[in-house]
Amino acid sequence: MTSTTIPGNKDAEEVKASEGCPICERIWNIQFDALAQLQYNVGKGDEDYLETSGLYGICGKHLRMFNRITSSGISSKLLRYLIRKSLGEDGANGAMNIFREYHRECPVCECLELADMEEVRKIAEVPFEKSTGDFVCLDHLKKVLASTYPANREKILNAYKDSLQRLFDQLKVLETGNYYQVSADVKSSLWRSVEKFSGRK
Repeated sequence: MTSTTIPGNKDAEEVKASEGCPICERIWNIQFDALAQLQYNVGKGDEDYLETSGLYGICGKHLRMFNRITSSGISSKLLRYLIRKSLGEDGANGAMNIFREYHRECPVCECLELADMEEVRKIAEVPFEKSTGDFVCLDHLKKVLASTYPANREKILNAYKDSLQRLFDQLKVLETGNYYQVSADVKSSLWRSVEKFSGRK
């Protein structure tokens, strides 16, 4: 498996990942942890927990993910709360209030947005030296280039180009070879290339 390391100065943390965009991998792990924590909190809390927690809504993507990782009882508890908030305490919410409730900020999205900015900052705010492995995806490349200083931009862009070339060479082997006889790196170049262009949504 490839290893991705993006070093900066001694005070900056290194961003590491086994394969694919290291920022996407970090955000994916944070997303799972946030959903697991939400599941735990909803499960152990009494009926007043959701009211006092400040949770007013959750986006469709994270609601579906939450529903897949939790029990039917915990999922039902959260869904009943969201329906109650949408209808209003006396069931008298009109259309405008129903839509307002559905557009509340998702706590998982808020957590991921902050983490994303922090991971981009780790690369953008330090002198860029080199990278190995797949480096960042196109979405995060744009964010890093927009956040870093001019002396870093060309080095970062070249690192991205080098990682594309490595994927190109691996895909060429996969295109002309037998899938079951090539290395694990070459096999994984398919999904890693997709992630390179699209991130890990």
